[in-house]
Amino acid sequence: MDEILRKLNEFAWLYADKDPKALAILEQRIAKASAHENRTITYSDLVRGVEFNLPDGSVYEICDFQNYGFDSRLIGDYLGHICKRSYERAGFMASAAVVMKEEGILLRIYDETGTSKESERRQGYRALGKRIR
Repeated sequence: MDEILRKLNEFAWLYADKDPKALAILEQRIAKASAHENRTITYSDLVRGVEFNLPDGSVYEICDFQNYGFDSRLIGDYLGHICKRSYERAGFMASAAVVMKEEGILLRIYDETGTSKESERRQGYRALGKRIR
């Protein structure tokens, strides 16, 4: 087992591993955006309408995501657990597809001669990465 996975497996998750329904919804939304639609997803879109079942039996819904306080701790726990699961399965951290706001992705496109041309899409996060071939 590599060092990253060992550390992820040692972490004590407070919420995500106790709420399979919310975890599945978040994983599906990340997968749909990143793998199927080739874009990122904002924190707000990720959590919109998701009911989080907390260990104390209460249900929590984030109405307007703010990157501080309980909202941030809760989502951080779920995204950390999602990273662990995606890293175990495929060697990548799926939470990289979740961003604060959408500003555009810079793509590198190659024409038939192998010459690179850059274009900008207004989906995702600017300069998050470059698609190479």
